[in-house]
Amino acid sequence: MFPQWLNELFPVDESGPCAELARHIANKDCVTTCFWSAREIASATTNLVCHPCNTGWMSRLERRAKPVLRPLISGKGRRLNLGEQLLMSTWAAKTAIVIEATLSLPEDNFTTSECEVVMCDDRPPASIEIDVSGVQGPIAPMSYACAKVMMTVGEESIMKLHFHTVQVGALVFSILRRDPPPSNYGSLERIAVPREVELPFDVATKIFPPRGACQWPPARVLEWAPLVEMTKRGLDMPIEWAPPDPLAGPFQSR
Repeated sequence: MFPQWLNELFPVDESGPCAELARHIANKDCVTTCFWSAREIASATTNLVCHPCNTGWMSRLERRAKPVLRPLISGKGRRLNLGEQLLMSTWAAKTAIVIEATLSLPEDNFTTSECEVVMCDDRPPASIEIDVSGVQGPIAPMSYACAKVMMTVGEESIMKLHFHTVQVGALVFSILRRDPPPSNYGSLERIAVPREVELPFDVATKIFPPRGACQWPPARVLEWAPLVEMTKRGLDMPIEWAPPDPLAGPFQSR
């Protein structure tokens, strides 16, 4: 679900303990947790992607994205041009789509038409916005989180907001998807969302839709605990829904 080339950045000592991984899936009723060990950090796989896609356009996307993402994952700041922002956004969208499809119910995931945009047009679907942030300190090598929240006015359900967070090393992607898509879907205009769930400008820089060259990391780089809060967008959700602390629980980060 995460590309294998990331194992080059997070090698596991063959003579030491295995890498320790965890998966938490929650709904309004319960939280299901699974722990396992592996010899590689990026070891979780899925059988939902067909061979032609996995070895074709997805493989080509990984090859193009790797030289752009690798220094950022290692914490090296740089100025990102429009082409790099679009490439990073496409990679982030593809990663979120694959992981979500593996872990979530099909009827609540990215639609087929949204997936086809990534595959055929080599860009994210216009139903999403993507920001990048930075994280430092004791952190997990990589993580994925998604919160899906129904927005209501009185008794009426207005829309569902999907907050995907893809973190790899120091690099964090925040992917906001509105379901159903906005009425101007396809225009690459900004998605109208409540101000309360907007990310602070000093910790998140928008890269899709791109607006111009930008600097990464943003002015304020997060520690792990504030990053966890950011994944929830300030919403009041049970603590069990949050990504696990890399220094807590049955496993210790290395």
